[in-house]
Amino acid sequence: MKKLSLITLVIAIMFMALLPSSLFAEGQLKVYQTEVRKQHTPTIGNQNEDEDDEGHRAPSRPIQCTISMTTGITISGCPDEIESYELWDAEGNNCLTIEPDEMEFVNVIFSYDNDCQIRMKIADSPYSYIGYVLK
Repeated sequence: MKKLSLITLVIAIMFMALLPSSLFAEGQLKVYQTEVRKQHTPTIGNQNEDEDDEGHRAPSRPIQCTISMTTGITISGCPDEIESYELWDAEGNNCLTIEPDEMEFVNVIFSYDNDCQIRMKIADSPYSYIGYVLK
């Protein structure tokens, strides 16, 4: 009987180790980890065109992004001020909402049930941080 309890305990500990505890609080997902890239902001109608004013062809490096219900959005090494936050469908074809407030945007992300694309427009710049939240 003790051997069965010990085996059950070991299995439970191994299972819990596979789930990052920082992602869960009181049974609800509280943090998303994703990558964003700094890209020229696409405009409706030219999303598929190859526009690059500066001649750079290589995609930008991925940047770690944390979206948290408690701390908001953190983009690693980002000194840029964000002007607006956009939620798009996963394909990036339809803008679902534009929020000027970071925490309102975070609430929208956590209430949205499907995979989505996020775009964070950099103030006074033609660039945005663009990434995906996979649910």
